[in-house]
Amino acid sequence: MLFTKVRDFSAYRVKAQTRASISFVIISFKMTLKNEPKLESVINNLVYFEKMHELKKAFNEYLFLNVHEIEAHFACYPVGSFYQKHLDHFSQVSGNQTRQLSSVLYLNKDWQASNGGELRLYLKDNEFIDILPNAGRLVLFLSAQFWHEVLPAKVERLSLTGWFRTRN
Repeated sequence: MLFTKVRDFSAYRVKAQTRASISFVIISFKMTLKNEPKLESVINNLVYFEKMHELKKAFNEYLFLNVHEIEAHFACYPVGSFYQKHLDHFSQVSGNQTRQLSSVLYLNKDWQASNGGELRLYLKDNEFIDILPNAGRLVLFLSAQFWHEVLPAKVERLSLTGWFRTRN
């Protein structure tokens, strides 16, 4: 079941003064659940994009990222699936440098560490951080800077994955 209403999104306020000071951010949504799947789907889409647009405005105002568009998709990872190490910035292949900031909002209620499915973000000097895909957790990171992968999960894993983009 997905979230239907975000009660508090104050954590998005960004205090950094320059783009260079951003690395990655983890934000938690407070959510409530309902048992009305059709209505829930409509509300989820509206709330998600409303909050992403609020973040876009804050990123442009405080961090001068110059992002104008939000690209997003619903991701469902079946049991045992994974995603190999990669960057979300495709300039090496196509010259497309529009993805600036990657976002992952997890939708997995009651996720346990034993379920696997962590997002592994690679930092400097071969260090990494593993982030559990807990419901309501939003992870943001610079698309061209952070190599990452999704580790295999023992249960189905759900997320809304997106990118804040500049114009072509």
